[in-house]
Amino acid sequence: MAIQLAQKSQVFEIMEVIEMAKARLKVAGIDQWQTGYPLAQDIVLDIEQEAGYVLLKQGQVIGYFMIEVSEILIEPFEKSTIATLHRLAIHDDYVKQGLSDVVQDFFEKTAQTLNITQIRVDTHVDNQAMLAFNKRNKYEFIGTIRVQRGELRQNYEKQITKIIERSQSID
Repeated sequence: MAIQLAQKSQVFEIMEVIEMAKARLKVAGIDQWQTGYPLAQDIVLDIEQEAGYVLLKQGQVIGYFMIEVSEILIEPFEKSTIATLHRLAIHDDYVKQGLSDVVQDFFEKTAQTLNITQIRVDTHVDNQAMLAFNKRNKYEFIGTIRVQRGELRQNYEKQITKIIERSQSID
């Protein structure tokens, strides 16, 4: 299995995986992703911004997620860069096989590479799979937010350590 930046040629496969995730949410009685979003144009934008990733198994797209890097104001005149995991979707045939933890590991390492120490995930209050993901990966609830579409989401954050670069000195 591999994780790589998504390509525009993969949008159809990505949308198939997202539609599977939407159907699972609907069956579970969760209204998250039930109004169309995310659309193919959202995925294309992710790809154009080099923020969308696919999980591949033997060349087949079996998962998708997006990492958003943004600045937040933490003090009146101080900003902090954070990374947020969005649009995590897994193919029906690979649910409950630990792929979300593979994504989490990749997410943390990507953030560390960018010297980011705060990572976030937001989810619907009834999305038990993501709530379990947050708990398993030691995210802390930090509040409720309103996303761009006006819907409320629970916001979770995790502090991670920076990668310490070792300088090699020759004495």
